[in-house]
Order: sequence, then structure tokens, then C-alpha cells
Amino acid sequence: MVTCFAGCAREDVLRALRRIPRRKRFAYCDTPSRSSGSAARLWAQAGPVSGTLAERYMTLRGLEPPVADVRYHPRCPYRPLPWTSYQPALLLAVREGRQLTAVQRIFLDPQTGACRMKLLLGRPGGGAWQGGGRPDSVLALAEGFETARAFNLLEGEPCWASLGARRLDRLILPQSLSSLILAADNDGEGERAAARAMRRYARPGLEISIRTPKGVKDWAEALETVRSPQR
Repeated sequence: MVTCFAGCAREDVLRALRRIPRRKRFAYCDTPSRSSGSAARLWAQAGPVSGTLAERYMTLRGLEPPVADVRYHPRCPYRPLPWTSYQPALLLAVREGRQLTAVQRIFLDPQTGACRMKLLLGRPGGGAWQGGGRPDSVLALAEGFETARAFNLLEGEPCWASLGARRLDRLILPQSLSSLILAADNDGEGERAAARAMRRYARPGLEISIRTPKGVKDWAEALETVRSPQR
């Protein structure tokens, strides 16, 4: 709402507003609105994780590389032009069925290999990171890549990652499933996400259960606890 305190007519105010040039909008952060084509090009540029900083990151977390649908990009673009910088990143394929719809970029510290930030590129839709195994009748879902891989290693079940608590109930699941396990984080947000997912995926013939780790925040931390005495 715009008001003229000089007593101008409404028509004069509107004409004056139309003459004001519109400011361009700049995207300062990554959003899922970018095309899946950009994600596919980035994925095609990346290579295997063996011998790279990405392998170091996974090894530090006890995630036992190699893992399916994970790649490494030594100069992954961060932020749009003209603010673009290039940083090493672990890439995760987000697939709806077999179709690549997005890529999650885990930017890594060049010296330590630790995670610096995570950003999604593309249109994930109902897609997930499916590198935790091809399900037959049983599938687990976790929020993050690290928790999904940890659950897969600890529990021996195929586990996909929604890549965010808000997306846990948005995935397109195989119709062949008879058992769905929600590998939830052990906190309030994780419990709420699992409850939403349980309601969303409920259907006749599908048994849904929630499984949380004991005494730790999430399954990735549970894996670190198990592996720490072995280091």
C-alpha cells in the first residue's frame, strides 16, 4: 500500500509508480528451483571418490566408500555469477525412480575433508538418494546421506535418504514394498518428520515402523560410537 500525503490523485500515484524501474532479483543462495539439467551436467563432470577428499570425508565418518550414486567434484561451483567460487565437493545423486532430478553438494574443507555446507541443486520432486541399496520388499528411509548409510551398515537394510527432515514424507516409493522403516533422528524434529511420513505412506499391505538409535542423536552418531573403539 502506498499513500501520498500531498493529496495526489490515485491515478497520478499509480502513474508515478509505473515509472520507477524494477530492481533485478539476485539469487544469493541455492534453491531447488534451478533446472535438473544443471544438476545433470554437474553430475556428468564429477568422477569416482576413490583417492579423493570425498573418500577421506566418508572414511572419517566411518561410511565405508565406495557407495553407489556418490561422486567427487574437485571444483564444484558455489553461488551464481558473478559471485561464483569453486570448491571441492562430494555429490549425491537424487533420483525419482531411475531419473536424476537433483544433486546434493556436500562442500568439503580442502585441508581437513570436513563438511562445510550442504546445498541442493535441481528439482528433487519425489526423489531420494538411493545409493543405500535396491529394495525388494523392505526399505528404510533416513533424513541425511550420512544417517542413511550408517543405518545401512548397522542394520543391514537398504536405506534411502530424503536429504532433509521436511522431505521425509515426500518421496515416491516402490510399490513392491511390504515393510517401511523410518530411521528417524532421535530429536523432536526427527520424531515429527517420522510421524508425518507414517501418515503420508500409510496404505493397506504396508507395515510401517519407526526405529531410532539409543542414547545418541542419529544413526550417523550411532555408527561413530560403534566404530570409535576400533580406531
